[in-house]
Amino acid sequence: AARQNFANDPDVLIVQGDVLRPPFKVGVFDAGYTIGVLHHTPDPAAGLRCLTRTVREGGWVACCVYPRGEFYDYPSVARFRALRSKLGYRGALFYSWFSAYLLAPLFERMFRYGCLAEHARRIERELLPVLHIPDARWRVLDIFDAITPEIASTHTWPELRSWFESAGCRDVVQTPWCQTSAVGIASRDC
Repeated sequence: AARQNFANDPDVLIVQGDVLRPPFKVGVFDAGYTIGVLHHTPDPAAGLRCLTRTVREGGWVACCVYPRGEFYDYPSVARFRALRSKLGYRGALFYSWFSAYLLAPLFERMFRYGCLAEHARRIERELLPVLHIPDARWRVLDIFDAITPEIASTHTWPELRSWFESAGCRDVVQTPWCQTSAVGIASRDC
């Protein structure tokens, strides 16, 4: 898909590789980022260290992973991940559409009534993963992304900060995107 999207752009080179064994020289990039990838690897901290090695000293490194205690950490999401092996990707896609186009609007209505809101939140957390973002197409994508991977870990801000520090990054700051999103400056101390 990336090759198709950028087929007519001479300034883009698409390279497929392993984030834990990147096919690039040390310090070859001015910047590096990973959004929604490292929490799908067996060792996210090692992934950030490998990414940081490819960035020149003084370049920036950014990372965003699933936050602990939020949607991707819900018991309902874990249950659906466990079901994926039985339902397959088509079943997951069906549920993603069902949740995005039918459940989400229904739950939004339930949230308007104080007596139903707490029940709706409990159902979402424990039984049926539902996302509340404005665009239904993004709800489909994010639900599917939540319930299909074999590896999907969640993390805390202190944990993410420690990854940056162990990768040799300095001036690490949390970004406003989510609680487990940060940017730092690469150092050759790594």
